[in-house]
Amino acid sequence: MWEDSDDPPPPGGSAEWVGSGSFRVDRRKALEKLSEYGLPDPDDFLLPLARAAVATGAQRLHLRQTPEGVELRFDGRPFSAAELKNPYGYFLEGDATPAQRHLGMGLLSALRIPSVSVEIDSGIGPERLRLRVESIETEGVSPLEEAEEATVLHVRRGDRRGLERALGRVSDSCAMSPAQVWVNGMRIAPLSPEEREPEVCLTEEGTRLCLRVPPLTPGASSGASDIELYVFGVRVDKGIQSPLRTQVHALVNDDRLRLNASDSAVVEDERLRRCLHLLKNGCRELIPVAAQALRLRLPEVWRRLTLVPKLQTSWGERIEGRARDSERPDEPGSSILGAFKTPLFLRERPLLDLERESLAWELRAMSWLRKLCWRRFPDLTRVVDGRILRELWSSPVYLSCGGTSLSLADIDELQRRQGRVPYSTARDPRQVVCVEPKRVIWIVSKKELGPLAQRYTLEDVR
Repeated sequence: MWEDSDDPPPPGGSAEWVGSGSFRVDRRKALEKLSEYGLPDPDDFLLPLARAAVATGAQRLHLRQTPEGVELRFDGRPFSAAELKNPYGYFLEGDATPAQRHLGMGLLSALRIPSVSVEIDSGIGPERLRLRVESIETEGVSPLEEAEEATVLHVRRGDRRGLERALGRVSDSCAMSPAQVWVNGMRIAPLSPEEREPEVCLTEEGTRLCLRVPPLTPGASSGASDIELYVFGVRVDKGIQSPLRTQVHALVNDDRLRLNASDSAVVEDERLRRCLHLLKNGCRELIPVAAQALRLRLPEVWRRLTLVPKLQTSWGERIEGRARDSERPDEPGSSILGAFKTPLFLRERPLLDLERESLAWELRAMSWLRKLCWRRFPDLTRVVDGRILRELWSSPVYLSCGGTSLSLADIDELQRRQGRVPYSTARDPRQVVCVEPKRVIWIVSKKELGPLAQRYTLEDVR
């Protein structure tokens, strides 16, 4: 391959003359072929551009919709003149920085959208340059005189719905970003501790893991863990399933994971297997974290369920699998972009749905711990030894009529002391007549009785 040559192409070759200083053999044909294998959906073009920004060491990424299109602004190392003059170098020569690789994929994907042009301004002082790309064959780099130090990308396109989809996918795909990510003035990553659900986060040799309670979905009963894979803080794979012994929802970021030709999946290699191995150790740590957080929250859950009968109905429907899982938006980006511009009273979800979602984690955590308990203690004869089994044995898995939580240890003690386990299906547990309401299991859905009836002698208290 010929680079930066002022000589004409060699005779008889299949090369083409692009211009002085930019002659490359079959460059246009190679890029056209490569663009066919870019991101499956070109509206995802902002994702590799966000990876490129993080790969430069950026600490803050700002994306916003503009009258002409969308703008991405970030700090970090500016793109070098070599990177801007040869943005597709990774795909043509196979030798490029990670930032250049992801920049090239973002450009190739954006150029598949009709009537799109991209400008990238990067550099400081006299080294500041502008790369303008209008098509796969047309690009140019020129000096730029301005005091700006941040790198700024302008993507111009007229399809506003497409831009909203693109921004929405950034909002849904940057949960593991080490940099702050802002979309239309709203910070979407990283979330503050108050905004995050209880989780276990681990870092080992460049791999970052976040382990969370899995969602309440029909597929969750299979025991497979949903694993999301991230590179430079931006999700690549969503919904990979792994038969870990403890079912979790895992977010894994490793910048050394290899991507396939379309950037749509992670290549299965030794690096990926190592990441999955690290998950096994982290899964066990989620049990005590979730149990402690749930134990503190359940009194408030009990209060709200008793005060709002419709909320109690929704809670029961979710246990029975009869309600739509509103934790997962129907379209990527709808949960974030909807908050930008749609008033609360005009949103599709009724107020009850929103209120129910505020208890969604508590319901998921209780159901998850309960499933783990029944799996580890199938007949209640297993010796409770080891830290994890002891944590499960004492985890809060049921509500009581008195507003407290009950563990298998509590229920087993009731069976041994009284020869029976009292429960109530009353809509208002405060109306149950008994001596010790805190020792009566409150059953919101009759589906909850099944595993109990298989192991204990139950007594219905009214």
